[in-house]
Amino acid sequence: MFMNKDQNLINEFAIKTLKENLNVMYAQIWREGQLTAEYKRMPVKTRLNACSVNDLKKQKADLKISEEE
Repeated sequence: MFMNKDQNLINEFAIKTLKENLNVMYAQIWREGQLTAEYKRMPVKTRLNACSVNDLKKQKADLKISEEE
């Protein structure tokens, strides 16, 4: 059900990153433990600078807290 919608979403994401000259090598969408879409520019996924959107949100929240102290 989500697979086609998620693949369209990740394709749009890939197009936007390419237009902005961003080097995104690998992206995935997971729902309830299932991989529903992926994008990759390299044949093998690396862990170099790997993070998730949730990780970025947490880092931003942590930074905001430290600025207020």
